[in-house]
Amino acid sequence: MNFQRSATVLLVSDVAVSAAFYQRYLGFDVGFDMGWFASLKHPSGATLDLWLRSHDTVPAFLRRPVGGVVLAFVVEDANAEAAKMAAAGLRIAKALTDNPWGQRNFVVEDPDGVAIDIVQPIPPSPEFLREHGLA
Repeated sequence: MNFQRSATVLLVSDVAVSAAFYQRYLGFDVGFDMGWFASLKHPSGATLDLWLRSHDTVPAFLRRPVGGVVLAFVVEDANAEAAKMAAAGLRIAKALTDNPWGQRNFVVEDPDGVAIDIVQPIPPSPEFLREHGLA
């Protein structure tokens, strides 16, 4: 299969609310908006499409609330991003943590319950490297 394009699609309860969230907190721009559908683009090239969950084009089995979805975004400075989001009043669902496998991350939640994992690569701990035969 040859893909011409790929995008992440989220089914949301309110396209305008979700688009505003991704614009304000993650820096996406709305490229196209039909009310029930919006296509967002980030300066990094990432694309995120939002579909109104209740729209008649959405199959019934997809209309349930989201669960178990995580969007991960790699950033240069997770500390700064966590501080900005906390100052903006977002609830940090998972506190900023240095993980031994080489990631500093925190998690916030979008308006529909999608987990947004903000990740910064850091060096893995020497213990982790030894435990996994990487040192």
